[in-house]
Amino acid sequence: GDVTDGVKMRPGHEYELYTSSSDELVESVCKNYPKIEGINTYFISGNHDASIFKAVGHDICKDISDKRSDMIYLGRDCAVIDLCDSVDLELRHPWDGGSYALSYRPQKMVEAMEADSKPKILVIGHYHKSFYMFYRNVHVFCPGCFQAQTPWERGKSIAVHMGGWILGLDISEKGIDRIYPEFIPFYAPIKDDYKNLR
Repeated sequence: GDVTDGVKMRPGHEYELYTSSSDELVESVCKNYPKIEGINTYFISGNHDASIFKAVGHDICKDISDKRSDMIYLGRDCAVIDLCDSVDLELRHPWDGGSYALSYRPQKMVEAMEADSKPKILVIGHYHKSFYMFYRNVHVFCPGCFQAQTPWERGKSIAVHMGGWILGLDISEKGIDRIYPEFIPFYAPIKDDYKNLR
């Protein structure tokens, strides 16, 4: 989620953006999001993308997916992907705030799941944190983010974990036999990347 920065997320948000109209955001993502032959990106919307939907009823992620055949839009805020018959992966982008402990919100999400509806892998965006835990037989990942800390995050003392996960899986008819998570950190952010996309 949060393929775009959205609009009017809070007072002054518009001054932290390199572009702000819906059409410009679609054009920017389509132009700048990496395109590699043979690789598709499956994504959901986040609260920033939803800000446009809430303001004018426009699903910006659908437009992006319509213009980029390698970007497959799975829906708003949540989607389940069947990796194979025995393994499913759920994507979520909640709208609530983070917590002091990295594990608190993910743990509460998994605790709220019915036993027969739990995915094998749960990936939770929104918090800009990198985290992994195995809880109630669910492999839970917070994927980190690809944007440096913004002035708003700095002012709120919110740290960001830049980077992303690569997951290796050994799968059988029973499900996941072994999982090999590797976090690839980004240590050197681009200064003011939130408003100077190149």
